[in-house]
Amino acid sequence: MIKIGILGAGRVGEAFLKGLKPLHEEGKIFVAASHRRLERREELGRKYSLKIFSSNDELVQSSDIVVITLKPDQFRSLAESMKRKALFKDKTVISVMAGITLNELYEKGGIERAFRIMPTLGVINQNGLMAMCASSLIQPQDWMDVESILSALGDVVRLEEDKFAAFTALGGSGPAYVALLMESLVDSGVTIGLSRSISKKIVEHLFESLVGLVEIYEHPVHLKEAVMSPNGTTAQGLLYLESTGVKGNIIQAVIKAYQRAREME
Repeated sequence: MIKIGILGAGRVGEAFLKGLKPLHEEGKIFVAASHRRLERREELGRKYSLKIFSSNDELVQSSDIVVITLKPDQFRSLAESMKRKALFKDKTVISVMAGITLNELYEKGGIERAFRIMPTLGVINQNGLMAMCASSLIQPQDWMDVESILSALGDVVRLEEDKFAAFTALGGSGPAYVALLMESLVDSGVTIGLSRSISKKIVEHLFESLVGLVEIYEHPVHLKEAVMSPNGTTAQGLLYLESTGVKGNIIQAVIKAYQRAREME
């Protein structure tokens, strides 16, 4: 049985706990985590009925695969000590830390067998998308094992590491852009006379149905054309959006996020 340790059980770490718990209960894997605060350990222990270590070292030593969900600064402050102790010798590591490259994992933490993944926010409800790359020492069986484990949290795509900043800018930051659009649509409904609750319900329905509709129409542009009749309401609304540069501004927002992601690496 593969033993998986989640190092740093914050929001992302808890998403892994939640997603992997069914596999743990089925006896396919063993899952544990660590956290420095007693209150948080007790909370996670009660919530998931899994072992929560107070010591990162003990967690790593008892695991075959270590999922590092620390904040980058936390990792960098601990990395020298971890490397000195050879804590990750013979361990497979899955890093979920933004801006920490495979080379930095090796240089600062002495981590040779490493996967780097970048998840979207959807992993919180097991409906995420994760970009993944790996160091040269990772073998085909390691890929199969880790992809099988991560599938409990959503879909996995293999991606070259130099494309991770782009994935972060679009997939990682994307929920904030969509949330802003949703907020704007809800407020617009209120502005034209709908109650906030009805406006919110309409917008939620729009976004819930859109993924399936895009699949049916094969491309967003075809979906847009399907609801735009000559001189109709949609045509007038889109004309205004195009005249104010909304599409270009969205593209520029993603470019700005991409540039910042590159700076962080």
